[in-house]
Amino acid sequence: MPTSALLFTPMLAEVAGSSLEPTHISHPLRSALRRTAVVRGQITRIDLAGRRIILAADQGGSPHEVPYDELVLALGAVSNFLGLAGVQAHAFDFKSLWALGDCAEVPNAHDNQPSPPTAQFALRQAKLLAKNLHASRSGGALKPFRFAALGVLAVIGHQTACAELTIPLSGGKTVRFSGLLAWLMWRGVYLSKLPGLERQVRVLTDWVIELFFPRDIVQTIDLQPAPAMFETAQPVPQRADVVVPARPGRD
Repeated sequence: MPTSALLFTPMLAEVAGSSLEPTHISHPLRSALRRTAVVRGQITRIDLAGRRIILAADQGGSPHEVPYDELVLALGAVSNFLGLAGVQAHAFDFKSLWALGDCAEVPNAHDNQPSPPTAQFALRQAKLLAKNLHASRSGGALKPFRFAALGVLAVIGHQTACAELTIPLSGGKTVRFSGLLAWLMWRGVYLSKLPGLERQVRVLTDWVIELFFPRDIVQTIDLQPAPAMFETAQPVPQRADVVVPARPGRD
């Protein structure tokens, strides 16, 4: 089920490590898409001929239909063609259907290879798709996707990262380095990509505080079994008559 907020996944590891608050990397769609009606639901069928999407019924309700003029698929999934080459070659052959991101194999005119499923490619695919949508509605020419990768950054430990960056105007040559500089570059790049000025300030504040006041490691969960609060009560003997035998030689 889709969520109603944009989750900035590159910083999830810092949330797990208690460096950032979960709300600082979550951006509500209602504030990001002010002129857009957000409909949450699970798609059960796409009627390409009728240009409508059928959503699963809510509890006690009926299936909901959403009409569309242009449909854009931007899912983090891979299509399953069940080994049918003909379906794979001709599926979704409709002018009203567009796709980008992980769910689509977008050819890159820069090197004539499929685009990798990374954020820097997906963001630029979305911008080009918006332009092509406008061009298709106004009778303009569509442009192919063309982009040269900028490089990759990855955090590998405390204040340590590794980087492989493409050198501009070098014909695709790259430079590799690691350490504190790569870590600072990683934080700077992803901080600039975080949506919303308010969240950027909050995240930057958390990072600065952590530099001067590192977080403490405190065990808040007792792994030992909790002692019993009540002891098992012993059974109380019932009142009964006691017979004492007489000593020998006495009446």
